[in-house]
Amino acid sequence: MKFPVFQTTLDALRFCWQERRLAVRFGTLPLIIGFILSFAGQAVMGISALTPEAAPSNMSLVSITLTINTLQMVIYAPLGVTWLRLTVLGEAAAHSRPIFTFGHAERQFFRWQVLCFFAAVGTVAVGSAITAAIFMFLEDRGDILSTPTRFVVGAVGVAWTCFWLIAVFLGIMRITMILVLAALDQPVNFKAAWASTKELAWRLLGATGLLVLVSVAINLGFQLLGAILGAIFTPGMGNRMGPVSAIVLVFGGSVTSLVLWLTAASLYGIVHKMMVARDAATGTLSEGEPVTS
Repeated sequence: MKFPVFQTTLDALRFCWQERRLAVRFGTLPLIIGFILSFAGQAVMGISALTPEAAPSNMSLVSITLTINTLQMVIYAPLGVTWLRLTVLGEAAAHSRPIFTFGHAERQFFRWQVLCFFAAVGTVAVGSAITAAIFMFLEDRGDILSTPTRFVVGAVGVAWTCFWLIAVFLGIMRITMILVLAALDQPVNFKAAWASTKELAWRLLGATGLLVLVSVAINLGFQLLGAILGAIFTPGMGNRMGPVSAIVLVFGGSVTSLVLWLTAASLYGIVHKMMVARDAATGTLSEGEPVTS
């Protein structure tokens, strides 16, 4: 299957630019709500840093973070469904949709989002725990181990960390294709979807990495803007972040998330169409994968 990483990434960016009016129409509400949620979360973290005695417990902070992330997944689910349908099925599939809805496709999309999220978090937790155990062993027993043994144990720890990080990223790339089926309101066959992306994982990772770089560049632009406006409107703050800078930075993070969401959805929609064309040409259509044009 032909999947030129750089060209496909450019196609995803170009598609988002061509459909910028629809991006504004369907993305404004998630952007506003996401900004409010992010700003509230940053406010809690800021209060915790400034007044440790009044700060919530670590468990409360984890609960707040999970709640904000869950709410953001809820508000972004309709946008994800709309944008993937726009990419795969065309403009007619998007124009007929309301700005915000939470029907069967959105619920299915959200469920798979949550499953993918917790699968990734669980894998990261296990991998991190094993990495921590290796280096704790090295720290505790380092004084009684020979230099070659310490080197080997350290190398094993680094190799293991690189392995599970790469495995997590590749796994995320493959299971995320399931969200395309969910957005199209199609039956999701995990085994078939996983098998159909076997040869695409590295290229998906490369294309997604390029989109992340674009988003980082946008975020850096907002950081620069925040620093300039902060210096103009709140001089004398020193190294402390003024309210203007804080608002710009949080808003910039929300815009960056929206851009990454739309471009990644465009990428996966385009790749899905490539997969359908490949399977239709070879007569090996995967079970549970819809034929779309």
